[in-house]
Amino acid sequence: MTAAHSPSFDEPAESTGSPSGPKLRDPGEPLFIRKTLIVASIVSAFVVAFLLLAYAPDALILTFAAVWFGCVLHFAAKTLSRWTRLPERWSLTVVVSILILLTVGFFALLGWQLAGRIDELATNLQESVQSLLKNVEKQFPQVKGLIRRTPPEKAAQVVLGGQTGSTVSGLLATPVGFAINVLYIFFTGLYLAASHRMYLNGLVALVPVHRRAKVRHVCDEAGEALWGWTLARIASMVLVGVLSWIGLALLGIPMAAVLAVLTALLVFIPNIGPVLSLLPPMLLAMSQGAYAPLYVVALYTGIQLVESYLITPIIHQHEDNLAAALVIAVQLLFGILFGLLGVAFAMPIALVAMLFVQRFYVERGLEGTNVERELGKHSEG
Repeated sequence: MTAAHSPSFDEPAESTGSPSGPKLRDPGEPLFIRKTLIVASIVSAFVVAFLLLAYAPDALILTFAAVWFGCVLHFAAKTLSRWTRLPERWSLTVVVSILILLTVGFFALLGWQLAGRIDELATNLQESVQSLLKNVEKQFPQVKGLIRRTPPEKAAQVVLGGQTGSTVSGLLATPVGFAINVLYIFFTGLYLAASHRMYLNGLVALVPVHRRAKVRHVCDEAGEALWGWTLARIASMVLVGVLSWIGLALLGIPMAAVLAVLTALLVFIPNIGPVLSLLPPMLLAMSQGAYAPLYVVALYTGIQLVESYLITPIIHQHEDNLAAALVIAVQLLFGILFGLLGVAFAMPIALVAMLFVQRFYVERGLEGTNVERELGKHSEG
């Protein structure tokens, strides 16, 4: 009679599926971990963005301004290097030197004169606004209470400063704050332009390996879009500034040069800038006669038409993916969050954001699917 076989300690126990037995690794576990990490990364990014927006909104808009300036310096040096065959590092040195010389020369020749006239312009504008408000109160007594509850100084502070506690515009209003912000944008942009490959490699290293080539290509494409947009803005500013100076001088509007410089600076802001640039000369024209403001409106309307027909074809290739309603909505949002500086950089931010959405979502997720075929059926019907 054979003895019953009893398991020894050297023999492995059979898996019975009980919790005490050895567990087989789930094949889907790596995929689950990967998805969990992706979700955690996205949530963390949103949390960091919210904290920055809530507690340091200035850092966001100033950092983007520095990145924009770095892109401009890099592509300007790249263009100069292509024309002159100089090394790109030396081309960057030449570009920065020319920029510094132009800035110093401008302030040396016209800066002090403009500074004195700006104070005079502010005084004249304040007097014109007060006179306009008094006339409005006489003609429309029902809005008298509204005007007194919302003085012009408070409205201007809200427009310039935003609603999130942003101090960018407040700093820009003082000489020391203006210098701090300009130096931050200048040196940060200069470092980015001088070592752009190092910073780009660091950014690309944060994404998965199979996406790095695509991210690098889209970042280069975004830089080219910012460079093209900047060239178009500069061309617009120069054209509108010169035409405004000539037109205001012919109309006999006081401080035509100061108003032309102010107009050229405001043209940097798409859509809203031309409207804002019209207000100072129109207010000053009120002291020149009843029809002078109408002449100023006609002048600026003609200048905008000329600018649109000459400059718009150049910038159209960089803005063809941006709907006008989208740009205005982004400008409104950034104006509430960051003030006037947010409005100024709303267009390039929207341009870069739409470029990334186009390359990483539309082209990969929508194109080549049944969406286009369904849209084609509806359009044919």
